[in-house]
Amino acid sequence: MNQDNVDKLLKCRAAIDNCRQAEADRITAYAEMLNVVQSAGFATLQDYDAWDKEMCVEARKESRPIFGTCDGCPHLSVPPCVTKYGAEKACVSSKQGQGASDEIYRIAWKAAGEGSQKQKDGIVRLICPEGHGYYLDESKVKEPPFDYKWRLYP
Repeated sequence: MNQDNVDKLLKCRAAIDNCRQAEADRITAYAEMLNVVQSAGFATLQDYDAWDKEMCVEARKESRPIFGTCDGCPHLSVPPCVTKYGAEKACVSSKQGQGASDEIYRIAWKAAGEGSQKQKDGIVRLICPEGHGYYLDESKVKEPPFDYKWRLYP
């Protein structure tokens, strides 16, 4: 038998055995992960994922609190939130006179991701004009207790 063929066969078998071991390790790791999740009180990974997302929202709200209330921007014919998000989703449509709700936080996070922030003296305007609406006071920002951008299903 040709030694080159034997070497090729053994090299391929070693790679296949490594793959089999990695698959076995992956299955074991998955079973361990599921056991931990279930022992923490979650029936499924989907249940855990939903809870994790809620925790991420809470952590982000606590570490980057949004202040202010919607006054409807009475000095403008069309508030900027209506222009940006449409009348149905604008904060002025349903949140006038209220503090920041989860919906306002989502709008603010989207605005921050789009880079539509205006800053002056540590106050970050998310979309509302100065003196109106919602803002982030950078002096109140603190380190979150965990990475709130982490996702179970990246």
